[in-house]
Amino acid sequence: MQRILPTCFAFIASLLVQAQLDVPWTPLGGGMDQQVQTLLRLSNGDLLVAGQFNFAGNSVDNLVLCRRVARWDGMAYNAMPGFPEEFDIYCAAELNDTIYVGGRSTGSYHELMKWDGSTWTGGTVFGGMLPGVLALFVHGGVLHASGRISGVAGNGSAVQRMNGAVWESVGQGQVLNAEILCLGYYNGYLVCGGSFTGRVQSTANDIRRVAYLEGDTWRQLGDGLDGAVHDLLVYDNALYATGDMRSPTDSYFGLARITSEATTWEQLMPNIEDYVRAPVSGMMAGQSMVEHNGEIYIGGEFLIGTGSSVGRGLAVFHGAPDEVEAFGHFAGPVQAVALINDHELVVGGTSNTYRHIASTNLLTTGIADGVVRSSFSLAPNPVSDVVTIYLPEGMPENAPLRVLDMHGRAIGLPMERNGMQVRLDTRSLATGLYHLEAGDGGSIATGRFVKE
Repeated sequence: MQRILPTCFAFIASLLVQAQLDVPWTPLGGGMDQQVQTLLRLSNGDLLVAGQFNFAGNSVDNLVLCRRVARWDGMAYNAMPGFPEEFDIYCAAELNDTIYVGGRSTGSYHELMKWDGSTWTGGTVFGGMLPGVLALFVHGGVLHASGRISGVAGNGSAVQRMNGAVWESVGQGQVLNAEILCLGYYNGYLVCGGSFTGRVQSTANDIRRVAYLEGDTWRQLGDGLDGAVHDLLVYDNALYATGDMRSPTDSYFGLARITSEATTWEQLMPNIEDYVRAPVSGMMAGQSMVEHNGEIYIGGEFLIGTGSSVGRGLAVFHGAPDEVEAFGHFAGPVQAVALINDHELVVGGTSNTYRHIASTNLLTTGIADGVVRSSFSLAPNPVSDVVTIYLPEGMPENAPLRVLDMHGRAIGLPMERNGMQVRLDTRSLATGLYHLEAGDGGSIATGRFVKE
């Protein structure tokens, strides 16, 4: 991998990656019994969760039967029954209050499942010998899908869009020579990323893993990238790409960005080998990204850190090359990340530690090193009228206490203090999830409760 910046960034990285391994993660709603593969924030603020699971929750009181797909409404998981057991889930999208889940059925030729609010129905997009929808993307009120194509010209991947009830080809049906794993829209063009290097039956290798659609022709975006692209993100007039990071023998781009005026991608992890550990076998890669307050959070299958301070599956990028650090330890690969309530980061994947799905409040993470972090004890929860909060040991009795709604807005409520206990009157609150935070600069405590 070409180094474009001095190796002094390796020293910067060695300082950064150790800072946020103690991020307070909590299994969302008690978690799932098996892998989470896809997360999608819905238009009403709910979170769609899809994967291999059968049950949500972790106790008899909150256990919900929700095979393969569920909705998290901020307080509980809701089942969406009837999803086929034999469907491998790759992606999801929402259009006009209809939810689409793409993938591949091992029991039929269905590649797309559609939820109309009460029932799942299956459909076909690409067909052929190896059907499968790999990515879904909505732009301008139109649903786009990428998927596998097989035919006399060879196997590859193409894009189609939904026109009414009919799927039609994008780019005159051009087939790229490997998988298109993600779709986006940037600078007036439909863009795609994946593992392709050109068109089927072409030896030119002139569309290296990221492309834009000019008219009816896929063209390489910038100078291309040296590893498979798994996700694209538009932020601050730039297009970001994440994907392959390390293999046993090579390093790849990991994270890069390009602006509309540029002809080359800016490598944002140029010294990646100094802080992303190469696996014994297999490939490490970023899988999914989300932006919050100018920082980009990356989930994937990677080990990041130095010495004994190594996290797995989660990283945060602060804006400049090699300003990348571990953001907790998911203890397994992350397949998807999402942002809900404007400040709650949710990650899903494979982690027995966090029951495959976890969340953290970004309003109270990223605080300065040396600050003592802790959690509230409180009861009852859920609460109907008054909740008692127990301040953690070492925090001043008069430490400021804030109540935040699901959008991060501070709410004033009547409260009574008695030493390390605070009684909070919640009767004026609407039903929903609320966050608590208290701190005096040297320590900070967080918690949350559900108002019935």
